[in-house]
Amino acid sequence: MKNIIFIFYIVSITLFFLPQKLTSQIEYRNDSIQHFNWDNSLGWQLAIRDHYFYDNGGINFTSIISIQKDFDNSLWLNNYQQIRTYNVEDKLDTEIFQLWNETQWLNNSKSEYTYDASGNNNVIIFYSHNGAVWSLVGQELKTYNDSNLVTESISQLWDLDSTLFKNTSRSVNTYSGKLFMQQDNYNWNITEWNSSPYYRAVYTYNGTLLNDIMFLNDIGSGLNNQTLVTYSYINDNFSEVVHQDWKDLGDGSFGWVNSNKQLYTYDINEQLKEIISYSWNPLLIWDSKQKSVYFISEGALSLSSVNLIIGKAYPNPFINELNITLKSSLESDGIIQIFDINGKELSKTGLKQGIKSIKMNNNYLTNGVYFVKVTSKSQSKIFKVIKK
Repeated sequence: MKNIIFIFYIVSITLFFLPQKLTSQIEYRNDSIQHFNWDNSLGWQLAIRDHYFYDNGGINFTSIISIQKDFDNSLWLNNYQQIRTYNVEDKLDTEIFQLWNETQWLNNSKSEYTYDASGNNNVIIFYSHNGAVWSLVGQELKTYNDSNLVTESISQLWDLDSTLFKNTSRSVNTYSGKLFMQQDNYNWNITEWNSSPYYRAVYTYNGTLLNDIMFLNDIGSGLNNQTLVTYSYINDNFSEVVHQDWKDLGDGSFGWVNSNKQLYTYDINEQLKEIISYSWNPLLIWDSKQKSVYFISEGALSLSSVNLIIGKAYPNPFINELNITLKSSLESDGIIQIFDINGKELSKTGLKQGIKSIKMNNNYLTNGVYFVKVTSKSQSKIFKVIKK
């Protein structure tokens, strides 16, 4: 008999601390994520696809459409849609979630973002949709220190009777330099915040890399251990994240017991490629349950970080013909691409191993600034050129 496990989850803490490594002058973006569930008879079975869209041409997605297999895996059905808009500074302005009701998309929830003079998101207002209009649900208020780090976050719910926002919970963050060390969470008690936290997260590091997070909660007798999340790395990127729960070991003592873990793999550009999630079963082994596969493409060029000391492009400016001389020959087959000033790819051509000099005829290009990127298995070189 088939044993199919369907899991729907939201990665929050893990992705919040995912190191953002800039390994080249290209900024990358998700095209899609495919989610697989494990079937003991059939192996990995594709269950959900999340498709990303970039209508503004940048690296910030403007919508996600999630589709899922129906019950007998014969048809793909709409699941949910996430729509984002951005302000003139390319900061998130609104975010709307919609659910599919078999015939059309229906509004479900909405968030609106505002920013302080330093560009920090200091207010998020939340709405729900009743089928006709948006209704206020609550808001989150954030306070920042001089290093633009969140020091306090207050959650409030909208009270229909008083037509006022009412405090519900508060988190207080502490830092060592810019390292996040602890978060304490407090409940509102009629007229003031409780003096003792009901929840705490404690962060430890190995150098600047997050080593673990310990979560503690108050179950009536003060703060007690609840969950421990431990991080392992490869090239400063997560390789394994293990979750353990504080439990009775059966002999009268308590200890950390495995709960679930995620394994991360990356492509040659150190972009996230795959996450496999496991759960700890009663036989004391890890069972694979879900896999997420990321399909990444190159977005806009990061113009501020282009390294031009990598070879020679001449004549520069050029009219039609452009010569590229590399600092060293390609050690493997590669490609050469041309991007406009906005990072849009205009052409792509294959290159053979051993090439060091390249001649290009670019009479189809209009006058302006362009970037030429040469990529092989282990290197990436970018040249800024001007056509006149």
